[in-house]
Order: sequence, then structure tokens, then C-alpha cells
Amino acid sequence: MDNGRKNIININMYPNKDIESKYECKCIADDIILLSYNDFMNYELSQELLAKYHEEILASKNLIIDVRINSGGCDSVFLELLNYMFPEDFSIKERYTTLTNVTERNYNNRMEMINEYLEQYPNDEMLKRYLNELTINRDKGFVNLDFGSKGYKIKGMKKEKNVIVLTDRYCGSSGDSFVIFASYSPWVTIIGRPTYGIIDYSNVAEQKLEDGFSLYYPTSVYEGAKYGKGYDNVGVQPDIYIPWTPEHIKRDVDLEYALEFLKIKNINF
Repeated sequence: MDNGRKNIININMYPNKDIESKYECKCIADDIILLSYNDFMNYELSQELLAKYHEEILASKNLIIDVRINSGGCDSVFLELLNYMFPEDFSIKERYTTLTNVTERNYNNRMEMINEYLEQYPNDEMLKRYLNELTINRDKGFVNLDFGSKGYKIKGMKKEKNVIVLTDRYCGSSGDSFVIFASYSPWVTIIGRPTYGIIDYSNVAEQKLEDGFSLYYPTSVYEGAKYGKGYDNVGVQPDIYIPWTPEHIKRDVDLEYALEFLKIKNINF
């Protein structure tokens, strides 16, 4: 209603188009492995890919991970991938924590979503741990869950690698999170454009409404956002910025730069 006048808004219905998870591993040059992830939604598919190409990735001196146009998903999907990107027994501790509002409503809504996901991917142990943390802190309000935000230990590797992460504006949510993790590694160089920046408010819950509508809302907040150190609308900044130009339509400018960069790195490796 607007000053007593009724406004009618027509809402068109469109079929939902699910994007299929596509994870690939290729040897694109001598001793260079390229891993590509268009999202971090499919836990089993990610595990299968890394298990299948474990020996090749392990033996390779150079690793390129392409997360351009990555629509996000669940952080637990990429945790195993981190082991190929870090030195052995590497600990990550962010300066700011992420607080999760575990009210009774949020708990119930999150549990429903997580259990639906676990029905598809029952082997996701890290998500089970997260679920357990929610249960322990049920109805306690804002808490710092003991799940990554208090520190995360990476098994890592003994043999050093040159690791490049390719990013762009269309890498967001768990894609943002992956690039944040990657930025802590002394082996990683991030090349491309800043990520989307949609992670300060995260861990979305679904509140089902009438007539088939749902309200999706975040239940966690990154404390750094309070002090101007957040990522929303800023993104994770690359180490080497490559501005987008129309030339990107004709060829993969970012990947070409990464390959040239690795040639220089390998001279002194």
C-alpha cells in the first residue's frame, strides 16, 4: 500500500537451472598441472578428482588452480586441496574471527540444510564436525565455533611447489574463502582480478515461507568487517593484477601470463 493505493506486482515463474559441478585436472605443459573448479559444491567429486590424480599432482613442481567463475558452495570441499598448496604442518590463524548466531531458529534452519547436504555427501567429515559444533552451542547466540575460525592446521607437503591461483570477479562465497586460505601459503601467487567479495556475512540459512517462497539469510559475521578489514564488495586482492580487456574474449590472457610467470620462477627454483 502506498498512501492508500494498492500496487500489484506480477511475479514471473522460471524453472531453476542447476549448474553442474565441473572439476578437471590436466597436464598442460612440461611439469605443470592445471586444476579447474567451477564451484565447491560437490564433495565426492572433488575427493575423486584428487584421489585419481594424486600421484601426478604430487610429482609436479608447478600447480595452477583456476577458480575463475567459481560460484562457491561449501568450504569443506576444498580443504583436501589445500594439502597440495602448503608446506608440511602449516597452521593458519586469521586475525579476526567469524561469529555464528546459533539461535534456536537458526540452529533448526541450518541443521535442515546441512542434513540435506549430508544425505548427498555422507563422507564429508568436516561438515559433520561443523554440525556437532552447532549442536554444542545451540541457542547460545553469537559464538566463535571451533571450526576453522580458531585456527586450521594443514597437513601440507615436504616438497616445495610453485602454486598459482587464477581468480576473477566471478569467484565468490566459498570461492572467496578458498583464495583467502591460499593467500596464507608462502608457495602461492594469486594472479588475475579481485574475487567477488561476498563472505563477510555467511553460512546461509533457509526460512521457508508460505506459497513456496523461502527467505535465505546469513547466520555468521566476519569480525574484520567491523574494522574496515572485510571482504564484501572488495574481494580478495591478487598478488599480480591483470585488468580485463577485450583480448580476454579471444584468448586466455591470465593463463598465458601464469605460464610465462612459471618459466621465470623455475629458472631460480
